[in-house]
Amino acid sequence: MSETQTKVAVSPELTRIIDASYGHMGRFFDYYNKRVMFTERGKARMGQIIGFITAMYMGGSPDRDTISEKLAQDIDAKLKQLSPSRNLTDFRVGKDLRHFDADGDLIDAEEEDSRAIIQVPSSKAVLGDDGTFMGFNVTWYRPIHFEVFREAEIKAAEDMKINGETTENGLTIKYLSRRELAMRRLKVVERINPHDCYSEELSHYFYEPMAGGTDKIHYAPSHPGGLIYHGPGAGQTFTTNFGNNPLWGIHT
Repeated sequence: MSETQTKVAVSPELTRIIDASYGHMGRFFDYYNKRVMFTERGKARMGQIIGFITAMYMGGSPDRDTISEKLAQDIDAKLKQLSPSRNLTDFRVGKDLRHFDADGDLIDAEEEDSRAIIQVPSSKAVLGDDGTFMGFNVTWYRPIHFEVFREAEIKAAEDMKINGETTENGLTIKYLSRRELAMRRLKVVERINPHDCYSEELSHYFYEPMAGGTDKIHYAPSHPGGLIYHGPGAGQTFTTNFGNNPLWGIHT
């Protein structure tokens, strides 16, 4: 005699986990819309979590549905909390009608420039593997205002013209472009792995009609932290956590 099982409704959070196990893993990471991003090792750690939750759901424990649902919902909530979608910053961007001539001198605009207001994520979080069971290290990044970056470019051009032989961090500035020097001074990080030209970009692109193309808002490191697992099987974790018995805790 066959045993009839009652089909339990699965939450959207657990559905994404199961779909990642049985389908393309990349869709899981794309869901967080480049606000929460992962290093390659961070993706491997997330893969462990996806496999663990799927195994709990597929296992024979009578509490499997409750446990797997709680795990899926908590990791989803914590990932979204790292960089909430409602946290946006208004930036005034657009074509700066000031320009540099062939000698590197800044020429003032002859007419008033026109700029638009865009909204960009107030922060981005990058997760890596911290070497604990289902835990991550986290680095938060903050956007650099468009005008701040422009002024840093202008200062870089002036410094290169006055004394290009000056060295900064072991590099002679005359061998850098003004954009490269500005990025170094502002500690811009363009990609998750700065040494891999194919690594995912942290920069936020936007369309600039007056320039006839796209431009981007740069991000720089803000502060480090962690997303630490405290649930079943976690072992001893030496951290201070806030909240109502979460399975994962955000630490800064």
